[in-house]
Amino acid sequence: MEYERLPPRIKKVLKTTQNGDVALPLNTEITCKVAGILCLIPSIISVLMLVVAGNSSSLFFILGALVFSLASFLLLGKRKRFVFDKQSLQLNLVMSIWQWGHKQQVVGKLTEFECVISRLENSGDYLVKFAGEQYHLKRREEAFAMVEFIATNYSIKCAETISDWPNKKAIFQTPVEHEHEYEKEQQSQQSVENNDLSNLGQTSFEIIKIWSLRSLLTLSIPFWVFTALAGFMQIWRQW
Repeated sequence: MEYERLPPRIKKVLKTTQNGDVALPLNTEITCKVAGILCLIPSIISVLMLVVAGNSSSLFFILGALVFSLASFLLLGKRKRFVFDKQSLQLNLVMSIWQWGHKQQVVGKLTEFECVISRLENSGDYLVKFAGEQYHLKRREEAFAMVEFIATNYSIKCAETISDWPNKKAIFQTPVEHEHEYEKEQQSQQSVENNDLSNLGQTSFEIIKIWSLRSLLTLSIPFWVFTALAGFMQIWRQW
């Protein structure tokens, strides 16, 4: 599956980097963004109270506005993501705050990880688990689109526990698995063809009669009937 075909909500989860790689934000980054938005509320309130209160409590509200604004700035700029490196087939962990303090470390080979889809009994939401992280999705097609993209593009094994919980059932063959399956099909087809060729000389052919004598006589009835009618009409005219 191509990135452009992903649902809009999944594109917000799977983000593209400047290098063209795909990044998956960790729950830590998502939590920091929510906390950063919440910090904006007391920051705005402090600024409003500074305007209303005047000089009586100005220092208190100035400090409050600065602290909450700085916290919001840092939390909103927090980046902690898995980056799928397609060239080296590695999963990297990238961390930064806005564009500062960039750090990157290799988590492991992409083929070492597994992506699993589950369904929550209480809410009916879909849960995608990958590398110790969990992502809640409302719609089935979004969850499966996300997993299919990861499986087909990065050779990561994927499974689901929805149909036979808690047992895992493999879904979305990776390119390597697909190639192995194709080779098996080719070998199986070649084996069948060889068996057919070997049995060809041993096969006794039987000529099947398509037209029997009875069928030919049945088909010729109209000819004889119309011939008799034509002769009868000719004799009738001569009288």
